[in-house]
Amino acid sequence: KLLYDQTDRVKALHTAMHRADIEATRAEQIEFKHRAKEREAAREALWVEQQKDMLRKMDAEEDAKDAEDLARRMEERRLREVQVALKHAEYADKLAEIQKEGE
Repeated sequence: KLLYDQTDRVKALHTAMHRADIEATRAEQIEFKHRAKEREAAREALWVEQQKDMLRKMDAEEDAKDAEDLARRMEERRLREVQVALKHAEYADKLAEIQKEGE
């Protein structure tokens, strides 16, 4: 009977030790999974920030290009207006010359 009790105690001890090992392993697995989720969330946040930075840069480049295009169009318009004014002046001079000849 004493051997039987000792055997049951040893078995209970081994069972408890095994259960404790399993619980410790499971706790480690849960902690690992939690850290993996945190890393994934950090990676996702970094990716989102990189995408936002890229979009801001692209918007800035597009705005700069639009400003350059506007400046170019305004300069072309100014040059056309100068050319038109010169043509009007030439025409007015010719018209005045023709009128002087006609008198």
